[in-house]
Amino acid sequence: MNPDDNQLKKQEFSEQLPTLMVQPQSSLYLLSYQEILSQQMMPRNSCIKEFHLLGDLPQLNMKESSQSFNPYTYQQLPVFSHPSIPFMKQEENKNQVYSSYLLGQQIEKEKEKQQLRNRIIEGTQTLCDVEIILISRYFDIKTQVFCPPNTKYTLKQEAGLSNIEWMKDRMSNRYKKALKESFYDLLDQIEKVGNQYKMNSDSLKFDTKGFDGIERSVHKSVKAEKPFVRFIVEIQDLLAMFLFTKF
Repeated sequence: MNPDDNQLKKQEFSEQLPTLMVQPQSSLYLLSYQEILSQQMMPRNSCIKEFHLLGDLPQLNMKESSQSFNPYTYQQLPVFSHPSIPFMKQEENKNQVYSSYLLGQQIEKEKEKQQLRNRIIEGTQTLCDVEIILISRYFDIKTQVFCPPNTKYTLKQEAGLSNIEWMKDRMSNRYKKALKESFYDLLDQIEKVGNQYKMNSDSLKFDTKGFDGIERSVHKSVKAEKPFVRFIVEIQDLLAMFLFTKF
């Protein structure tokens, strides 16, 4: 037989062989019988025996040559034993920390705004309830109680205001001077009692001069229906509820 024909048959035989995939512990190798035959020039069975002579090898996965990579290309694919950890550059880390700081500041501002809104709602409701009690008793003499309408004034909006400061600021532009000062003293007495304050208790001792002149104009039937002490206790409880609320 012509030596060239023999060489051609060996080459054709080698191209029909599947690819052997050998996967050691550290990496993945793709080997082909073509490489072994081209170097060793030995039959297929001899190649497999040669592999066994190398010792215990990992399991060989057979794959059709038509689906395999180029048999003349050597590839080493890394095998990771641990999941990869994303690498973060120092600049990216700084940006992330700064973004977290800005988010925290924004949340804190929103919290303060919500606290202010809550106090405005509760405080305004308290004032409305107090004035309903005042009007029900002093309706005929309301000009002696309230300041003239449409008066322009500026309210304090600082977040650091205490509840008693907030309430005094709102009262300062709504009631006549004598009544306003009586309310101020009542607020001070409620704050002094603090957590020991009991709802529906007796009226606290405070400066009632602002009420004394107004009470003289109240009809006797109104006083009989609701004595002054009971009238003050109703207002006192509403103010205490607001003062001791945390916003």
